[in-house]
Amino acid sequence: MWKVEDCLAVLGFICNRNVDSQIVVPATTVSSNTFHKLGNDSYKLVTEKMNWDEARRQCIADDAEMASILNPITQAFITMHIHKYNEPVWIGLNNNLTEGRFRWLDKWPLGYTKWGEDEPKNNKACVYVDIDTKWKTGDCSNNYYSLCKMSAGSLLRLQNSVVDNWAHATVECLRMGASLVSIEDPLEASFIQENLELLQDATKSFWIGMHKSQDGDWMWVDNSVVDYTNWKKGMPKSEDPCVEIHSDSGLWSTNSCNLYKSYICKVAKVPQVENAPRGYAGTTVAVVLVIIAVVGLGAFLLRKQIPSPVLGECTFENTLYFNNLIRQSAAVDTMGLVANIEQNETA
Repeated sequence: MWKVEDCLAVLGFICNRNVDSQIVVPATTVSSNTFHKLGNDSYKLVTEKMNWDEARRQCIADDAEMASILNPITQAFITMHIHKYNEPVWIGLNNNLTEGRFRWLDKWPLGYTKWGEDEPKNNKACVYVDIDTKWKTGDCSNNYYSLCKMSAGSLLRLQNSVVDNWAHATVECLRMGASLVSIEDPLEASFIQENLELLQDATKSFWIGMHKSQDGDWMWVDNSVVDYTNWKKGMPKSEDPCVEIHSDSGLWSTNSCNLYKSYICKVAKVPQVENAPRGYAGTTVAVVLVIIAVVGLGAFLLRKQIPSPVLGECTFENTLYFNNLIRQSAAVDTMGLVANIEQNETA
């Protein structure tokens, strides 16, 4: 998408130059087994035509999964790699393995979409990227190219569809088996800041998991120990019980919990080892950061009551998250937390 911007704004840029006609550029060949890296994910185009089930088995054989496309950046990256083949490409969006609703196989929320006209069709279960780059539904028995995705230990997810108040953001993170992010040391703060800087033009701040308890103490929603803070000058303010992180600086500010903002979720991909060193650098926890970035922040919405979260059909049983009692009990703690926040807001 193109955007009109002030000519004095400091942005990255792209250069183009004509190739010298006297220079012969050698042809390059890329193995069909090559994974192409984008951020913390890697993608592989399988150029053998298979039906959807066969394509998924091929991805799993490569320790990957059928690809999810979570934002326009990924869509553009994938388009760049597949357009020259002029072939439809299966992706990991499906409704017959996900209770009749179109969902990604890797359980990430379906926020960003690029459906073609009159799509999706509910009588077609499998989704492919067509040669016009639009997403379309088709018979799973059709034979197309396919796209696999391999995720590293730490994953960055950029969504362009959701903002929420602080309490609802905690619930949405729980739906993914996660919690609003806790930032436990400078190394973790630096890692998050490097990724937030990429989003600062569109999203100025994100909710994080710090809040003020009824006793007046600042604490993390996942009960991590608070022995590191990164407050902006003049913060925290006692009247605002929820905390945001600024994209341009990584500094923290307090704000009204009723504001609708983007937010960051964090989930441990492997269980912590007992007596392991604390901190981001010395832990065996692989962190998944789900950054939900949305243009148009700062809407002030007053509400009389935050409805009790309904987790519905949410499941923690997937390859990204561990199904454990700690995560399940977190939902109960959050409902109590919502009530506490309401009391603080009205106090």
